Amino acid sequence: MDNHQRRKRHSHFWIKFSLSLGCFCLFYFFLIRPIQTIIVAEVVVPALQSFSSGNSDFLIQSKQDDYLIESHSNKFIDLKINPPFNGYFWLAVIFIWTFGNKTMMKIVIYYNLALIIIIPIFILILLSGNIWVAPLISANEIVYKALFLSLSVLVIKEGIEKQGNPETMVR
Repeated sequence: MDNHQRRKRHSHFWIKFSLSLGCFCLFYFFLIRPIQTIIVAEVVVPALQSFSSGNSDFLIQSKQDDYLIESHSNKFIDLKINPPFNGYFWLAVIFIWTFGNKTMMKIVIYYNLALIIIIPIFILILLSGNIWVAPLISANEIVYKALFLSLSVLVIKEGIEKQGNPETMVR
């Protein structure tokens, strides 16, 4: 393979990567995040506040597309909860879609669909006074972010390796 072909293949990857990242930024910051911010501020937080109205120990607030649950008596570490299908999800999905890993795409989507059910159940358990669930919620948030950021990096790495594989080269 000559230098021209190598340069063409390498630049194709970075163009694809840059377009994917640009699409993510536009899609997330101008469509998804504003919608999630409205849903969290006008639906989720008021519903949780009304559920916990009998217990004055909890402070529930919205902060952009996240919601915070704090304990006035410090029974648990303050929780910052991201809704499912948030920025971490969309970043991973854009890269998975761009570099074509259908199995990973299904896993990511199913995991977030499960979180739509699991997170509200855990939060309702917490607001019912069972503070033992707070570390589980906190751990899920940490693992979720680490998992999806790592997944994004791995998919990019796989895309780079796929470009270098002679079997996948355009002839």
